[in-house]
Amino acid sequence: MAINKIDPKAEHKYVVLADPAIDAEKSNLDEYKKDHDIKHLVFKEGEFPTYFILKNILGADHADLIARYMKVDINTSTMAMREDSNILKMGYETFDLACKEIEENGKREKINHKNFDGGIIDEVSTVINNRSQLGRQEKK
Repeated sequence: MAINKIDPKAEHKYVVLADPAIDAEKSNLDEYKKDHDIKHLVFKEGEFPTYFILKNILGADHADLIARYMKVDINTSTMAMREDSNILKMGYETFDLACKEIEENGKREKINHKNFDGGIIDEVSTVINNRSQLGRQEKK
């Protein structure tokens, strides 16, 4: 088995669970929550989702982000938020590092965290962190 390398140029399209274009009755949301693969989503006829274009946060940038907001216990291999940290600020910073565009109806638009509410920022930044920590890539 080969080591999974993180491609700095890889993009992953992600649709938030609250997107009104998702047909929840026909989609497999449980599987989508696990692997974030759009193949599990079905969209309502005539509706187009908003795709968040995600990139991986690489090595030093990810380590710096974690170091600013988290404390690591080497003995137990666990992480927890620092008492003086702001989890929302970490989410905003994560979002801005790895999500600079959305795609709607085939057109891309530049964005930052100020364009969206906290719930969307939290969902998208969690996906970004999980992908960056685990080295998940869009299958080619």
